[in-house]
Amino acid sequence: MLHYWEMCDDFIALMYLLSQNNNTVEEKKNKLTALKKQIEDNITKLLNHFKKYDDYRLKDIYAKIKFVLAKVIKEIYIEDNNAFNKVEIFKCLEDTLKFEKDALNRMKELKNEDMIKKARELLSDIWYNIGDYYEKFDIKLDFCEKAYVESVNNNQSNIPALYSLSNLYMKKANYNEAQRYIDMLLNEDE
Repeated sequence: MLHYWEMCDDFIALMYLLSQNNNTVEEKKNKLTALKKQIEDNITKLLNHFKKYDDYRLKDIYAKIKFVLAKVIKEIYIEDNNAFNKVEIFKCLEDTLKFEKDALNRMKELKNEDMIKKARELLSDIWYNIGDYYEKFDIKLDFCEKAYVESVNNNQSNIPALYSLSNLYMKKANYNEAQRYIDMLLNEDE
């Protein structure tokens, strides 16, 4: 059963990438809306498996699928401001974060280093998207800063998070912190 959900995760990630191709605005919106429906159906099925199996790998897959759903909802919202409530995007990201943290804790118990690294990278991406959400929708900069810092703490190679954090500190006129993250950014990507 685990292999089925791994393939489902790969398929959803592929469908998301395909939705990013050069389309008209209407085509892109239709592709994203269809993908949203498909993801929601798979999430419902996956949640039913949690009733039978409490497997950290399923939680990790759930978090990945839910993360794609959050990105899809965010893009639909950007394309059509009336399509979704901003709260729906944030709840989706929060849910993703919760499940991935649970999966990571179990991976740490099992000392599975490869999976821990991948989980930390996913957590970093989730935190980055939460920070981006706060920044785009004009929510307090302190929340935004915390999210970006968490992103960098989970993966110091997350270039978008380093860039966003250095920009945020520049806006706040905290030049020493900005310089610190710019130095980290230059070490990762000259």
